[in-house]
Amino acid sequence: MAKGQNCLWPSTETYLSTSGQRARRPEAYSGNSQTHDSLGPRNCVGDRRRPWSNFVHYDPARVSKLYELEPNPGMIRMAEQQRKRTELNIEFVNLPRERLPLEDNTVDTVVSTFILCTIPGVSLAIQGIRRVLKPEGNFIFFEHGLSPDPDMCRWQRRTEPLFQWAFEGCHVTRVVPTLIEEGGFKIEQIDTAYLAPFPKSGSYCFWGVASPQP
Repeated sequence: MAKGQNCLWPSTETYLSTSGQRARRPEAYSGNSQTHDSLGPRNCVGDRRRPWSNFVHYDPARVSKLYELEPNPGMIRMAEQQRKRTELNIEFVNLPRERLPLEDNTVDTVVSTFILCTIPGVSLAIQGIRRVLKPEGNFIFFEHGLSPDPDMCRWQRRTEPLFQWAFEGCHVTRVVPTLIEEGGFKIEQIDTAYLAPFPKSGSYCFWGVASPQP
C-alpha cells in the first residue's frame, strides 16, 4: 500500500485451511490503498467471546486512516482494546453496515472478513461499498457461505437457523461471489476451501479481491 492511504474494515487474525495451508491474510491482497474501511471486528464463525481483529496486520506507515463500522457498542469496546496494540488512525462509526457514512469515490480499499453473512441488507451493503470505493480501489473479502457440494448444501440449509440464533443472524447459505458480482464488482482473484472440519456446514469460505465496475 502506498503511504497516506485510507482503509475501511478489520476482522480475523489467521486463516488456516483443513489441509494445513495458511490462507492469505488481507494484507496479501492489499495492493496500493490509502483509505480503508472495515465492516467490523467480529468473526461470526469464531469464538463470540473474542474480538477477532485485523488491526495488527495493517501497516500504519501505509494506511493513513481506518474507518471501522460497528453498530454493536460492546464490540467497539473490545475493538478499542485491540487498537492499543497498533499505531493506526482508527475512527469507529456506530452505524449499520448498510449505511456507509462516506462520500462517493473516497476509499482506496474495503476489507470484509466474516461480515457479509450477518448483514440483513447484504445487497445494499455491497452497493454501498461500490459507491465509496475509488474507481481504482479494491474490495478485499474473506467470507463463508454456500458450499458447491449438494450434500453439504442440504445440511447447510437445515442448520442455518441454528447459526442465525447462535451467531447474530449468520447466514451460511449465501453465495458470496454472486452477491459481490451483482453488487457491481468484477472478482479479480478468488480462492475457496473448507477451513475447519467442524462445523463443516459453516466453514466453506471464499477469499479474494474484487474491483468496482464502471
